Amino acid sequence: SELEAVDMFATDTLAGGMGLAPSSGRVVWHSEVDPRLALVARGDGVWRSDDGGYTWAPSDRTEPVHAFIDGPNGLLLAGTTSGVRYSRDRGRTWRSFEDPMAKIETFCFARDGDIIYAGTSEGLFRGESGYQWAKVLSRYDSDVPVWDIAIDRFWENGMWLVGPVGV
Repeated sequence: SELEAVDMFATDTLAGGMGLAPSSGRVVWHSEVDPRLALVARGDGVWRSDDGGYTWAPSDRTEPVHAFIDGPNGLLLAGTTSGVRYSRDRGRTWRSFEDPMAKIETFCFARDGDIIYAGTSEGLFRGESGYQWAKVLSRYDSDVPVWDIAIDRFWENGMWLVGPVGV
């Protein structure tokens, strides 16, 4: 028989778990595509290294960052407090899309093959090009924030999500 997905709820003493939400500006990221590229998001902005972390330079100004990911064809994506931003020049400059995701706080990314998932303040989204995003609808909790995503390689089409209601 098929296994049915079951939600696991974690209780907390904070109102709806929102006090546990991710904070921006504390990210260290290393590209999986370019071994020399690293980005760091701090309180004073995004810093980048093209030489594996030996030297650092500030990036163009962007909103506080929660997460980075390699996108298709050299595109970099940043999940910010104001939505998804992209860079075509290895993190030197950041731009916003003409897409609703440009205005939705984005906490995390995960990749499953060619599909990129984004955990946001308005639920889980998926994109195949890094530009076009669609909301992933699930039963009753499609608008619940998603703070982190883990793709489960041992569970066909499976993933783990974390948000204010638990796992």
